[in-house]
Amino acid sequence: MLERHINVSLFATLMLFSLIATACMPSVAKPVPRLFSPPPIQPQPVPAPPEIGSGPALQDSEAVPNPEEIVTLTMPRFPAPPKPPPARVAAPPKPAPPPTPAPPKITQLFSAEQLREYNKAYDDSQDRVRKALAILESKNLSQDQRNTMDRIKTFQMQAEQEHERDLVTAVNLARRADALSADLLRRFQ
Repeated sequence: MLERHINVSLFATLMLFSLIATACMPSVAKPVPRLFSPPPIQPQPVPAPPEIGSGPALQDSEAVPNPEEIVTLTMPRFPAPPKPPPARVAAPPKPAPPPTPAPPKITQLFSAEQLREYNKAYDDSQDRVRKALAILESKNLSQDQRNTMDRIKTFQMQAEQEHERDLVTAVNLARRADALSADLLRRFQ
């Protein structure tokens, strides 16, 4: 306890000396800024305007020109515009070039087994999507869920459009619709 009292008094003493030391320090006064006053403006003498002498005297005959001296101008004569060339006789129409054949369509060839598997996967996915959409139509959906249902219908429609052209793409689109519909149905169970 005594140690604590000594520490406190030592601290108080140090604080007192530091305050006294700073109070005794000479303060550095900032110089007062001088105001700039420009030198007075010396008036310049205004030069006298130059004298304009009178011009030559005009006689009355110079004031109005002699009508005989008036020059008349005539418009130049230009040649007539050229006549348009005679109409050309239309050339017989050229025969239309034969239509170019459409470029060959690149398709993937499937074995009978692969074709069966892809068609089965497509049909199964589309059936599940139809059933899920029928169930979801009867539910009260939020705006987000209605947006998801619209996406499912879009994937389903795109899969139907691609079924004849590109079977692999159609299967992938049907699977996407199937996955989204299954996820949306799980939220209601």
